[in-house]
Amino acid sequence: MHTRLGWHGRLAVALGVTASLAVVAGPALAASPTVRLSGGTTTLHVADGAAHSLRAAGVAVRVTKPATEHGQTIVLPIRGGSLNPANGKGTIAHKGGVTFAKGSVRVALSNLTIDTRKRTFAATARGTTLALATISGGKMTRRGAVAGVQLKATTIGALALDSAFGTRAFHQGTLLATATVAPTVGR
Repeated sequence: MHTRLGWHGRLAVALGVTASLAVVAGPALAASPTVRLSGGTTTLHVADGAAHSLRAAGVAVRVTKPATEHGQTIVLPIRGGSLNPANGKGTIAHKGGVTFAKGSVRVALSNLTIDTRKRTFAATARGTTLALATISGGKMTRRGAVAGVQLKATTIGALALDSAFGTRAFHQGTLLATATVAPTVGR
């Protein structure tokens, strides 16, 4: 059975996610029960520089359903996870995936997960899970989502993209995308 929280519950989760994603320093908040995520979406807007680098290298980006794409925007449905509303610590797991392709080389990313404890955006490719990007920033919107979250390439993420496609387009700290995270809380 899923229970939808009222605006108070959504606000608490959004504030917790914002605090975690924005890397706000301060005294520890009182412990609060963890809430399970039952849906929602994470919308990624691929950064212009990253999109240009991929096009210049001849790398196409496609999504795996149920994720959708609209130009440089990728929408990933949230399949689950859990967050502590007091501090935003937890994980957000997504459905679908992203595939990068150049000629006969294809790299499919699945199990896309945001971990607010580690501040990473991770994915599984060829049986290995890697932290492809760090997450930072973000501001709560009027609807309770967290917008403006930056995904910047980790060293391993940049090396993975560059080595898979024979490019030198990515470096640690390259802005890959900005995200809006809008989870639905359930029990």
